[in-house]
Amino acid sequence: MQNENEKKFLIEFIKESKIASFNKMNNATYKFGTLLAFFIGSIVYTVNNLPQTPPDLNDYYVASILTNYFIGTVIIVSHIFNICFRRGQTRQNAIKNWNKLESAYMKPVEIAGMIQVVIFILLVIVMTVLCFRLKFHYWEILIQYIPIFYLSFFMLRNLAKGINEDKLRQKPTQVTISLLMLLLSIVLPFYNLPTIIKLIFQHKLIALYSLYFVGCYWAILFIFKVFAYRIIYTWVEDLYNEIHLNNIELDEIKAKLKLEFSSGRNLETMIYTSKFEEDDGIT
Repeated sequence: MQNENEKKFLIEFIKESKIASFNKMNNATYKFGTLLAFFIGSIVYTVNNLPQTPPDLNDYYVASILTNYFIGTVIIVSHIFNICFRRGQTRQNAIKNWNKLESAYMKPVEIAGMIQVVIFILLVIVMTVLCFRLKFHYWEILIQYIPIFYLSFFMLRNLAKGINEDKLRQKPTQVTISLLMLLLSIVLPFYNLPTIIKLIFQHKLIALYSLYFVGCYWAILFIFKVFAYRIIYTWVEDLYNEIHLNNIELDEIKAKLKLEFSSGRNLETMIYTSKFEEDDGIT
């Protein structure tokens, strides 16, 4: 009797998880539709408001400066947020401590992250080349991307292959370098802010195009999340159907939930966790 009650409880839990996953999938789908409309609207607006004269190298340079500044600012804010509120989840993602379902639904997110990092690196390279072509005009802005490149390297490494858990514990020298890079990544954007504001007022149309591009850039991640939520929903739905069609035993249900189930919390934008560890050295 106790086993039957426990089985009913687990089935009810799976049913509620199925409903929650379905709602998340639907919300992600609605966001996808909104982002698609944003993409199309951005393209239409850009085409309709193109200037009569083609842009010169200086216009491209200003566009690259503003675009990279906006993207870099979001990267730094996200990194600080992860340090303050998501260290436990960041640690789990860095070492890829996932079960089979988590590995499946994190794959689209990893692909989106790698695309974003590569695009950002290419944009900074373009900006650097234009800086040389234009005789180092606004060269001081390039300095702020040194710490951001440092952070981007670890982001790309974690996305590509993850790291060994033992390597999360940094040496004192590594901790010092990480703290210095974090401090520079916070201070330098403020130092360059007056120049950025000046460029925005001098090149309003370019600034607007840059903001549209940045919106599309970050929309990539949300679009790929649609596929991630669909993977979660499909797994829960298959388990729910399997229980009713094949009448699987309680022990098998518990084993599947213990080894494979995940609610997809590491896909959420904001995750507050209490799993802080003093020896964490996540970069």
